[in-house]
Amino acid sequence: MKAGGWVPIDVHSPHSIELARFAVNEHNKEAHTHLKFERLVKGESQIVDGVNYRLTISATNGGLIQTYEALVYEGLDHKKVLKSFKVILAVKAKSFFGVNYKLIINAINRELIQTYEARVFEALDGERVLNSFTVVITSDIPQPGGWQPVEDVKEVEGIGRFAVAEHNKEAHTHLKFEGVLKGETQIVEGINYRLTIRAINGELIHNYEALVFKDLKGHKNLVSFLGTVA
Repeated sequence: MKAGGWVPIDVHSPHSIELARFAVNEHNKEAHTHLKFERLVKGESQIVDGVNYRLTISATNGGLIQTYEALVYEGLDHKKVLKSFKVILAVKAKSFFGVNYKLIINAINRELIQTYEARVFEALDGERVLNSFTVVITSDIPQPGGWQPVEDVKEVEGIGRFAVAEHNKEAHTHLKFEGVLKGETQIVEGINYRLTIRAINGELIHNYEALVFKDLKGHKNLVSFLGTVA
């Protein structure tokens, strides 16, 4: 049977977890290692005469947090076979306790505005491990036009207030919006706003540069917020 394409699987389903644990246990038996399964980071399946599973697995190996890629075949009789198991990321860590972060990130890739989901583990000693980085939204946009100055900055004060409020939430700061000093717009599939904003940080007045994207439905997204600028 001709193989189909790879499609994502639910990494939280009992069957997916069972496959990941099987891969770790089989590798331990074959390689005489003592890996400890931590979690299934990502997985894909491919229909053949049975199903191939390509799994990204996080496991601990002594003093290392490691990420592995495993290939598991499950036949029509549900018998599983470990085809391959290789390390793709290893980071020394003094502690396996820390914080998992799920981050939503906007970035421009050539002519696409893309939204990514990143999962990062930060150990108590400050070491970080990128467990996954996947595209969750892709928006085709035409080649961006040029930046045009905003003639009346009062028209974009709402965008400026939004930028400061979003930055405060994301960075846990307490900036107080004062006003927009200048602004530019760029027509894409929606509008990019590049604003120079004045805000109070404690007892100091600073100028910041914010980039905000507003889509065709009017939804706003803070792309970047930089300070301090002249």
